[in-house]
Amino acid sequence: MMRIFYLGLLTLFSFKAAVAQDLKDCVSCSAKMIKTEQVKNLSIDELRFLTNDLFARKGYRFKQGEVDSYYAQKEWYKRVKDNNDIVFSDVEKQNIKLFQDRTLYLKGEREKLLAELKVLKQYVLADNQQGLSSRFAYSKTKNDFQFLKKALEKVSIGDINWFKHKAKYEMTIDDGDFVRAYSIDINGSKVVIKFNNQGGSRLDEQNTMYPTDYNNEFAYWWIFEFDGALKYVKFDVAG
Repeated sequence: MMRIFYLGLLTLFSFKAAVAQDLKDCVSCSAKMIKTEQVKNLSIDELRFLTNDLFARKGYRFKQGEVDSYYAQKEWYKRVKDNNDIVFSDVEKQNIKLFQDRTLYLKGEREKLLAELKVLKQYVLADNQQGLSSRFAYSKTKNDFQFLKKALEKVSIGDINWFKHKAKYEMTIDDGDFVRAYSIDINGSKVVIKFNNQGGSRLDEQNTMYPTDYNNEFAYWWIFEFDGALKYVKFDVAG
């Protein structure tokens, strides 16, 4: 009896785990309502894929060459002559709405994060110590602040590009003396701003007047967390 009870629990937990799994495609999107738990961990890109996948299974004709080419390789994909002829069921409409609502929420969170980064950059460049402390919990120190300022001077917040839950902007400059890289990396809620001195210029890489094993490479990075607001976590150095 006890063995049956444990087997029952195991089956129940397995069923719940299966239901909670992230949705990978829209094979079932026409037959059943998708649950919020199945898409809560997905990115904007993945939600867009699901929306396209649902549309493709109705024969939607895509204008984007990349998307159209992808589905053209699927045996089940049958293009309609006119997209206006497609009729979505109530289940499909509800699933599309779920994807769209979740996408709007994620876009809003992304815009909040970018707005926070723009304010951080503004405060750093203006040397606004009070604002940095009260809003971002960051206290300026002599050792790292000048490099944080240099990094944010070069980084363009508006040009950060995203893929799934990650985003990046990096600029590398070889000024004939040193090679330096300035970057912002985002992974989920974690934000890393980095100043990386990569060593001497490539200009004299093979023709230096004074060959030596001296290495002047070092990196500083600042870690922040975003949870509706951006907060400083810690500073690290290497080299």
